Amino acid sequence: MIAPDKATPIERYARLAEAGRRAGPAWLNELAGAANEVFRAQGFPDRRNEDWRYTTLSKLLEQAWVPAVPNTAVQFSDLDDLLIAGLQSWRIVLVNGRFEPRLSTLSDLPDGVWVGGLAKALETHGDRLRLHVGPARAAPAAAFANLTLAGAADGAAILLDAG
Repeated sequence: MIAPDKATPIERYARLAEAGRRAGPAWLNELAGAANEVFRAQGFPDRRNEDWRYTTLSKLLEQAWVPAVPNTAVQFSDLDDLLIAGLQSWRIVLVNGRFEPRLSTLSDLPDGVWVGGLAKALETHGDRLRLHVGPARAAPAAAFANLTLAGAADGAAILLDAG
């Protein structure tokens, strides 16, 4: 029998963010670590916070989450019910928070537009992204933003040239 985890929800979520994080540039790792520390210190907002006084997170905090893993089982046909029939457009698809290029439609983007996964953007456009990724915020309402930054692994990135 496995002993139940006695960690607080805050500690469980902080560990989950660390486990899901992908190695990235030093500047992002530093921001992610700082965001996790701010989250650990402040935790989740609760009803004592004016912005959250009508919202309870109790059910969310009871959940046993695990880090998302790449899911290669999703096929293009699985998207059929989610698409608008006849709409010709670009499409970026995320599965479990990770960019799926084989399911995305990104050909013939206009000049000055780059769209893709965050992990690839960090490799190819890291200096540009660095200008737009902010530090952790020391406010209870920023708990989810801090967790997102703390666990940054992949996602979508859209970069537009000036003008």
